[in-house]
Amino acid sequence: MSVVRVNQIQDTSTNVAANISGGVVTFTNPPVGVTVPVPYRVLLETVNISEGNNNKIIGSSSTITSAYDTYQVEINYIRAVTINTHISARAAFNGSPITSTVYDSTRLRNYNGADAPSGFKYVSQNNFPFAIGESVIAGSNAEYYCRSTVNIYNPLSTVMDKYFQFDSMYSDSAPFFGRQQITGRIQSASVVVNGLVIFTSTAAGFKAGGTMKLYGVN
Repeated sequence: MSVVRVNQIQDTSTNVAANISGGVVTFTNPPVGVTVPVPYRVLLETVNISEGNNNKIIGSSSTITSAYDTYQVEINYIRAVTINTHISARAAFNGSPITSTVYDSTRLRNYNGADAPSGFKYVSQNNFPFAIGESVIAGSNAEYYCRSTVNIYNPLSTVMDKYFQFDSMYSDSAPFFGRQQITGRIQSASVVVNGLVIFTSTAAGFKAGGTMKLYGVN
């Protein structure tokens, strides 16, 4: 027979089975017959964009580990200081951008300043061009458009290529807006990745206020 006390559930021999705080029940031991759901995504790191940053890295050896095969980066509220700024991406390792020519990618752009979608390919580049947006408008008018979700697959593998998938929305100086989907890879099993870099095509960099959030995905 169990006894309910203030903020606790205990049995008659005073063993505490669960604690209650703020309406949430925390069990001392896993309850029999109850499956505890595994979170789909686990937030690992948040990076804030400061005024004038020309590039920003998220991820490190302590956040991108063997715990997950897939990592996801959400990039929100990104704005540029100067008009007609492109935002591209690179992988990083231990805080340093990987700048060798190991990046291949394909890009599909749907742009409301044009009648039809357009496709592009890039082979043996030193980055993923236009990964977050092209011709990004300067100032506050871009804040509702420039966001991206990036999936990174098997970043620590030494036997497979590393794959990246970008799904981005942006506005430009027209002001038109666009959505683009980019699939990219690092075609080298020896290149290990534990970070993602976004960078601007102009030295003035980003406006303050953007965020990058890194998640491990189950």
